Amino acid sequence: MIAAAETGQLTLVTAPVDVAELLADLVTSFGPRAEAPISRCATVDDGQGPLIVLGDAGRLDQALANLLVNALRHTPPAAPSP
Repeated sequence: MIAAAETGQLTLVTAPVDVAELLADLVTSFGPRAEAPISRCATVDDGQGPLIVLGDAGRLDQALANLLVNALRHTPPAAPSP
C-alpha cells in the first residue's frame, strides 16, 4: 500500500467520517484480544456534536487498527496487583 501511495496509484474515497464511531468499532473489535480492558482514554465528544472529518473511512480504520495491533503486541503485560 505504501508503494501504491508513493506512485499515486492509491485511490482514496473521501467522505464525512465520524471518528467516535471508528474508535467505538475498534474497541469492540479488539477488546477481546487485549489482556486488560480497552477503553477510550480521551473523549472525542466535546459536547458540540460528533467529530466529523473528511477522509477515507476504510483507510482511517485500517491505520487506527494497525496502531492498536502494534500497541497490543508491543505493550508489556501489566504487573499483577499486590
